[in-house]
Amino acid sequence: MDIQTNAASGRENRQLWTRKQTQEFLNVGRSLFYELLKSGVVPQPVKLGTANRWIPDEVERAITSQKITPDAAEQNEGN
Repeated sequence: MDIQTNAASGRENRQLWTRKQTQEFLNVGRSLFYELLKSGVVPQPVKLGTANRWIPDEVERAITSQKITPDAAEQNEGN
């Protein structure tokens, strides 16, 4: 789904992602996607009627802001 915005420098097209597109970007399955969403790693979607859509920039920022420390990595290995 494309939305158009009027930016000060002119018009630009931005795409909103479906759940499946967001999952593919993150390279995770459905269950892990919903765990990441519930835990706040993945931002909440934008509601368009009954449809959920994600803003790519927000998803990318959320992922790049995650910091994995050596302690956290060791804890995850034990799971």
